[in-house]
Amino acid sequence: MSSVFHAFAGNVPVFNGDFEQVSPATPPPGWTMWGDQKWKIASNYTRDTDRPHGGQASFRIVHPKGTQGYIVTDPSRALQPKRGMAYTFSFFVRGEHDGAGRFGLTAYQSLKTYLDAPSPGSWEIPLATDWKKYSFTIREGLDFFAGEACYILLTFKATSDADTAQTMWVDDITIDESPNPAGTVQLIDPSTLKKKPAEPMLAVGEKLDVIIYTERVIKPVNLLIGGMSFHRLDGHSGYPFDKKGKYVMTEETAGAIRELRLPMTRFYGVGDGPWSVEESIDRVAELCQKTGIPTAHVILELETENASKSLPPEIWERAVKRSVEKNYGFRHWEVGNEIYGPALWGSKAGMAYATPDEYAKHVAEVAKAVRGVQPDARIGLSISDQSLRWGNYLLRIAAGSYDFVCPHFYAGVDLNKPLETIVIETNKTIMERVETLKALLAAYNPDRAVTILDSEWALYGACPGDKEPEVNERNRNIVSILHRAVRMIGYVQDNPLEGASGWELLGNPAYPGYGILYPAQPGKRSINYMFYRLWNSQIGSDVLGMKGSAPANIASLATISADKKSVSVVLVNASVDKAVSATLKLNAGAATALMLSQPSLDSLAYDASTNEPKPLPTTVRDNTVTLELPARAVVFVSVDMGR
Repeated sequence: MSSVFHAFAGNVPVFNGDFEQVSPATPPPGWTMWGDQKWKIASNYTRDTDRPHGGQASFRIVHPKGTQGYIVTDPSRALQPKRGMAYTFSFFVRGEHDGAGRFGLTAYQSLKTYLDAPSPGSWEIPLATDWKKYSFTIREGLDFFAGEACYILLTFKATSDADTAQTMWVDDITIDESPNPAGTVQLIDPSTLKKKPAEPMLAVGEKLDVIIYTERVIKPVNLLIGGMSFHRLDGHSGYPFDKKGKYVMTEETAGAIRELRLPMTRFYGVGDGPWSVEESIDRVAELCQKTGIPTAHVILELETENASKSLPPEIWERAVKRSVEKNYGFRHWEVGNEIYGPALWGSKAGMAYATPDEYAKHVAEVAKAVRGVQPDARIGLSISDQSLRWGNYLLRIAAGSYDFVCPHFYAGVDLNKPLETIVIETNKTIMERVETLKALLAAYNPDRAVTILDSEWALYGACPGDKEPEVNERNRNIVSILHRAVRMIGYVQDNPLEGASGWELLGNPAYPGYGILYPAQPGKRSINYMFYRLWNSQIGSDVLGMKGSAPANIASLATISADKKSVSVVLVNASVDKAVSATLKLNAGAATALMLSQPSLDSLAYDASTNEPKPLPTTVRDNTVTLELPARAVVFVSVDMGR
């Protein structure tokens, strides 16, 4: 007679893991359909007595073509892991035909609210028509944290490809628990680190009503957050150089870039062009000279942007040597672009680094070669802050080799969500991620000043059904600049990173989601371009203190010029349809305001009839500025100080 707790390997029971409990229930007891309700078809998850691996039955999982259903451990039977322990999951599987199923671990911090936790792992499992055993091991403190992934659900999918019909059978599931092997790397749990809490300057109120303290300087303005990144030198836009190395960008476009006053930028794939790395360095220097971008704050990434192959340290050394010999001033060298991509997302082009260890070894070798030529060079590490292995673990094993990290804080939000969620709440989450990363950097580099110098970031959202974010207009229109403005206000107020360069400067009409300029159409300007031009020209030198109240969907920043004669106030209204009265109390002599807004959340970014800055009426009385802050708008208020 079979027990419902079929196995106690390592004292961890798996309820009905051998599927011997006789029951008409579908799915079998101990298992639950998960995911979107429309894919929860009970008849696809049944106990099957035909050809079990052991005993009298196995678990039959049917995946019809074009569906996305899957099965998990019943949450009431979730594994509750312990600190310092390793868990090995073993089972037997077979398929109706050859293919690839998937086994993973769905994790939650809380089951009361189903608060998600990062998955400790997900693995493709090759299927054949005969039974085959698979085992996968996770280690607490290396692959997950018990204080975060408090409840773990075993997760099975019959196929890794939703468009492939497949039936998979599973049997004899066991879990073995044992202490982590000797020598297991123990990572720092970010939840144990002290992080700077968010400190809102303003209370919540119905109107924006603030006092700006022009004599109370909080901190210097970090001007480096107003950067914008290039693609490649011979990028997908066909500019600024063609494939033969000829400079083809018009003076009109170069002039437009100069007007942006970019404090920093970044190029990737610099060593992957159709010319020598020395010629590439020359071309970057030429471009910076033409566009007025200071080379001291240019990040250069040499390897191919899809991380399909690496470049030997000798190539990096040659590039740095060229810059030093020509006195170009480049000193920021980012080793690889999103190097975790092929491992996490897959790639048909190849994989330069299969593991974080391979990449860390390469970074150490490149750092040694680069610093041998340029002792004050700064080495950048490509990381995914949301991946334990390609983030936390990589920060630890590569410590000492890198001087800054490039996490690429893309928001990745559903663009059908409410505007306030996209603009305000999503940025709060991003800022929490930034502070967590900052704390980890300090913990792993206690004797070195390591910073966050983000070489790419943007809204990068999509709507259900979008083939890719690049096709969605909201990634570059008013929705984009509302999101960017709130992010940049947070970066200036909290100063959590060294600099940030947004994505991307030169666009291609075939990829409408990005590109604030079209070199092929040099007369065009996007609303994102207008925003960056205003930001970099109007932001002052120091952040001022403020006190008062504002609605929760309002963001604000006040800065003062170096000569203390003018104040610049940036206001963001993330409401989709409600204007807000604004009162700014300071020693104002005169004030003007420029507004960026568009009539629709789907307005075209390059529509000159809606994307130009427009004057906004202001009133100055008794040293106080009043105005009406329109819905879905970014407003720049310039105040001349009174005598």
